[in-house]
Amino acid sequence: MDTRWETAKVDRQIALSQIFRMLNGSGLQHVWLTASIVMLAGIFPVQAQERFALSFDDRKSVISLVESSVDYQTILSTRRVLCELSGVRTTTPSGRVIRQAIGYYFEYRDGSAIRAVVDLDSKKILELAKLEAYCPPLAPEERIKALDLAISKIPEVRALYDQGADVQSEMMPSVVSDKQDQRFGHRIVRIILRPTDRGSGEVLAVTIDLTSNSLVSGGNLRNHTRSDPSATIEQLFPLNAASSEERTGWRITFGTTKQGRGEILIIQKAFFKRSKDGPWIQMLGDCRLAEMFVPYNNGFNRYYDITGVGGTLIRLAEKDFGPACLTPGRLYLDDKVAFEMHDGHNLWMDHYIAGPNRSRRVEEIHLWSVMPAGNYAYPMLYVFRSDGSVGLYASATAHNLTNDTSDDATHLHMGCWRLNITLGDPTMTRIETVRFESSLNLGAKAKTVIAPFNGGKEGGIAWKPEEFLRLRITSTFAVNDHDPPNYIAYELVPVRLGNGRTFGVGEEWTGNDLWVSLPTSSSGAIQDRYRELPRYVANSRSIDSHAAVIWCQSALVHRPRDEDFGKVGYDRENGVALTSWTGFELKPRNAADKTPLYP
Repeated sequence: MDTRWETAKVDRQIALSQIFRMLNGSGLQHVWLTASIVMLAGIFPVQAQERFALSFDDRKSVISLVESSVDYQTILSTRRVLCELSGVRTTTPSGRVIRQAIGYYFEYRDGSAIRAVVDLDSKKILELAKLEAYCPPLAPEERIKALDLAISKIPEVRALYDQGADVQSEMMPSVVSDKQDQRFGHRIVRIILRPTDRGSGEVLAVTIDLTSNSLVSGGNLRNHTRSDPSATIEQLFPLNAASSEERTGWRITFGTTKQGRGEILIIQKAFFKRSKDGPWIQMLGDCRLAEMFVPYNNGFNRYYDITGVGGTLIRLAEKDFGPACLTPGRLYLDDKVAFEMHDGHNLWMDHYIAGPNRSRRVEEIHLWSVMPAGNYAYPMLYVFRSDGSVGLYASATAHNLTNDTSDDATHLHMGCWRLNITLGDPTMTRIETVRFESSLNLGAKAKTVIAPFNGGKEGGIAWKPEEFLRLRITSTFAVNDHDPPNYIAYELVPVRLGNGRTFGVGEEWTGNDLWVSLPTSSSGAIQDRYRELPRYVANSRSIDSHAAVIWCQSALVHRPRDEDFGKVGYDRENGVALTSWTGFELKPRNAADKTPLYP
């Protein structure tokens, strides 16, 4: 397998995601699986040696055994990475078969490598040695880190990568031989990006020093762009009313674009009409599902299914629509985006009103697409309702990755959105938290607490269900026609069953559910990659009077059950994981001057 991966294109996520799925779910986080044969001459008299694939349990056991040993803790700092893990079967002259696992760790503290040799049968560490001259191959997390640095520092790299460029990474020999030189032993990586048929241009090469987290050199090539398809629809409500009776409406421009390796459905801009003769007000800018993170309970399988695994949006067909609800469904953008009109149940009911007009049903625009990623398919759905509210949802459905029904196979799907809420002018808004507060001190009383988000600065906060926490985004200039007038606003309300916190390397962003940042860095680089959020907000810039970006995540959990498989046994090919949904809603506040669509 090492031969394949030494020559295959590797980007920041393919090393972590696709190789694990090729191994049918038995991969390890941050483990580079090699097929090289490691000869241990001098330890055992060797008659025959052969390599073999370590089982999931063997890999798990070896990692736990080595990393819990006293010697390991003594010779390795926290700045280390496991680069290789392989199995070797040795037959001695007496016919005894010895199974060993050999792992190599790179130590960033001093540029050395650590070799660990484990007897798989006795579960004993045979060797734990420090190697001064051995340079193991790149680990998946190193490939990811190198490309992350290149993308964050060079706009041309980001532009070419967003086009779906072929990406290769390779270890570079150190040019420093003096051990006293502070650069001695630095881990140097070269990233090469080549345009695909989706774009044109020159090859771009960038050299990254992983030890110092710095750019060594980079190409100076022209920006690569591509035109993303888009479409615009306009729908007025009530749906079947005469033109003179139409009261509200949506005008939505949507498209498809690349988000890392995945193609996604995005809302480019959305305008809402609050009354028959009222103006169209832009309520939303660029809104997208930016990531779908899938961490497994086993601690090893970690997939970034949009930016890392990705896939091209599925071309839909009439059979993918159900029976027509309010109108027949339509397809847009090369049949990748579906448009449907649905009934959304009662918008309101006034039981004091006699006759047929005592209630109003809400009508909904549904825009949806489906992105495949490995064994999973991800429907993404945007709902625009006749009262001005908006729903943003994501779901997951799939053939299971493995036939495993243990808790190790349980995993999260963390949908991560990047939203621009404009309310007429994105630079003239304020963002606040709204909380329900109760306590023993308040007794039977409770109160609503409204405060600037993170003190008016970039940052992240955790969602607390007992506080009914929501974000309120309020225009500081656009008002409604109420008497007295009030500034229009949206409140972002989670639709979720729980929180997802994970603690793997580079997963600090999961510690918060709601983030706010500026759309670009201080150097002007676009910030659109969810797992870089801790870095984006590190300087805590003011968000007042800026077109801030709201980031929100909502998770669902998948625990294997009989409904995921066929009737006999646990064969993943004879069943499918049913669709589960998660997401957020944007609830209007003072956007209308009275109850929407009320007599």
